[in-house]
Amino acid sequence: MGIYETGDLEKADDSVKVAVVSSVQWITGWRIDLRELSRELHEHGANLVVDGV
Repeated sequence: MGIYETGDLEKADDSVKVAVVSSVQWITGWRIDLRELSRELHEHGANLVVDGV
């Protein structure tokens, strides 16, 4: 359904280098916590790319 949570990162290993997300899910309007997602990714040495349109 296009909804993902920052806790989903626990399933990923440190081979993940970048995550690309939309700031707002275009069908439902759901928004992810970008601050928390960024923090989690950086803890694993990965970067975040956000489509903020």
